[in-house]
Amino acid sequence: AMTKQAEDYSRFILIAIFVYAAMIIPLQKNGVKRVLFQMKLWQKEAKLIGRDPFFSKHVFTNPYLGYVRSKRDHAKTLFVSSSHSKDQIEKILHDALLNHQEVIFIPAVKNFDFSDAHIIHLFNARANLILVENNLLDSINRTIKTIIDYALAMLLLPILLLGIGIISFLIKREDGGSVFFKQIRLGEGSKEFYCYKFRSMKENGEPLLATYLQEHPEEITNYETYHKYENDPRITKIGSFLRKTSLDELPQIFNVLKGEMSLIGPRPYMGDEKIKIGDKADMILSVKPGITGLWQVSGRSDIDFQSRVEIDVWYVRNWSIWNDIVILIKTVQVVLLRKGSY
Repeated sequence: AMTKQAEDYSRFILIAIFVYAAMIIPLQKNGVKRVLFQMKLWQKEAKLIGRDPFFSKHVFTNPYLGYVRSKRDHAKTLFVSSSHSKDQIEKILHDALLNHQEVIFIPAVKNFDFSDAHIIHLFNARANLILVENNLLDSINRTIKTIIDYALAMLLLPILLLGIGIISFLIKREDGGSVFFKQIRLGEGSKEFYCYKFRSMKENGEPLLATYLQEHPEEITNYETYHKYENDPRITKIGSFLRKTSLDELPQIFNVLKGEMSLIGPRPYMGDEKIKIGDKADMILSVKPGITGLWQVSGRSDIDFQSRVEIDVWYVRNWSIWNDIVILIKTVQVVLLRKGSY
C-alpha cells in the first residue's frame, strides 16, 4: 500500500511540475517583464522607418517586448513599416543591416501566426521556405482539445451549477418569465444545434424594439455594423448585468458536455450570417464554436462583424494549446473589467 501511495505521489509531482513549467513559468516571466518595463529596466531603443500604426499600437506599447522609440539617430533595432513596397523593403534591409544589429519587418503574408512555423534554409539557392500548419487538421490535436474541453467542463461543473442556480433565481424573481433562452446556431460542419443562454431580454419585447428604432434610427446602422443594438430596450435589469459580465453564456457549458461546442473557439454564428461570412465560412465552420474565443478578448461588441470574422479565421488557422490557455486567462480579465460588451 505504501508503495502504491508513493507511486501516486510521484505521478502527482510530475504532473504538477509539467503544469508549472508549461503554464506558470511563462506567465511569471511576462509578469516580471511588465514590472521591469515600468521601472525602465527592461527597455530597448528602436527606430521606425515609415508610418505604420501597427507598431505604435502593438509594439511600442507592449511591455513584454520592451521596445521604446529612440530619440537618437542610431538605435540597435530598426522597424520597417509594411507600407513600403517589396523592392523598397529589400533595399532598406540591405542598407539598415550596415548600421543596425536588428532589423524587424512584417512579412508580406499576413493573418498567419509564424511562431510555430518552421524555416527551411536552402543554402545553395540562397532562399528560405516557411512551413506553416493547420494544427486542427491533426486528429491528435482535435482529440487533445476535446479531452481538455470535457475535463475542464467536468471540473468546473459543481461551481458553475451553483452560479446557474443563483442566476436562475434572480431572473425568475425579476419578471417570472422563463430562465433559459435557446437559439439555433451553426456548429462544426454547418450542423445546426440549439445554443443555450440565460434569457436577458423581456419576453414579447418586439413592440418595444419597433418603437425604439423609430425614435433612434441610428441604431439600425449600429446593428448592420456590429450585429447588436447598443441600447436595446428589451434587455432586463439582470440581463444587462449578465451581458456585461458574459454570464448569460454560462449555460453553454451544457453545449460543451453535449459535444456541440468547445470552451474556446470561433463565435457560434446564426444561419443567416453564413452568407455574410462569405468564403471564410468553410474555415470557421470546420471546428466547434466556443463559449469564449479570440474574438471575445479582442473587443467583442466593439469590433465590427467583418473584423470578428477575420479574428475567428486567424484563430482556426493558428490554433495551439498555448493560444487557448492565453484566451482563457484573458477571458477572465475581460469578464472582470466588463470590456466591450453590451
